[in-house]
Amino acid sequence: SRAKLKEIPPDIFKFRNLRELDLSKNRIDSIPHEIGSLSMLTSLDLSSNNIEMLPDEIGQLGSLIHLNLNRNKIVALPATIGNLSNLEILELWDNELYGIPDQIANLKKLKALELRGILFSDDEATRIDSLLPNTKIFMSPTCNCKF
Repeated sequence: SRAKLKEIPPDIFKFRNLRELDLSKNRIDSIPHEIGSLSMLTSLDLSSNNIEMLPDEIGQLGSLIHLNLNRNKIVALPATIGNLSNLEILELWDNELYGIPDQIANLKKLKALELRGILFSDDEATRIDSLLPNTKIFMSPTCNCKF
């Protein structure tokens, strides 16, 4: 955290038994596909970076319980996000998301989804609620904007 990193150091991916990784408050703009090799991670914090996209390999982090992606520039989530079967907390506030993939409904253990600071339409907000009926969803008031 706060190391002024522009990328995830490649040596990180050698630590196959790594449980927690905090790379928050850096200048990272992409996540390499190798992230999928860290299958023992239970907590991943990439908040306050410049990330726009997540690789499909994020779905290989099956042990993940807490994923913090707050304050990035993420425009879309990969469908593989639905593979994170142990995920309990997903933090996405203050990103550039326009929607959430249907596969998020597969996250049966998800207790909290943080989406504040993202302007969703009324229809999208309703759809997200319906996908996760047993999850506490934190969302800003919807946008009735006409684009």
